[in-house]
Amino acid sequence: MVLMRLISLYMLTAFGLAFIVNYVPGLMLPIYILAMIGLFFCLGHISFHYIQRIRYMLFDEKPLKGKDPKS
Repeated sequence: MVLMRLISLYMLTAFGLAFIVNYVPGLMLPIYILAMIGLFFCLGHISFHYIQRIRYMLFDEKPLKGKDPKS
């Protein structure tokens, strides 16, 4: 159910952006730049969590308080 909502949200967003770019071509570059910035932040966030997980495994560190539900 959540996946269906997420996919429909993505489809509505893509349709909305395509509609805007089709009728206002001058907004294509700013939308593209904002999308690239958002993608970089998203990938950076994901890689940060993977680096944290690898660091915990390699150096046997414990996660910060509040991050681990067992603490």
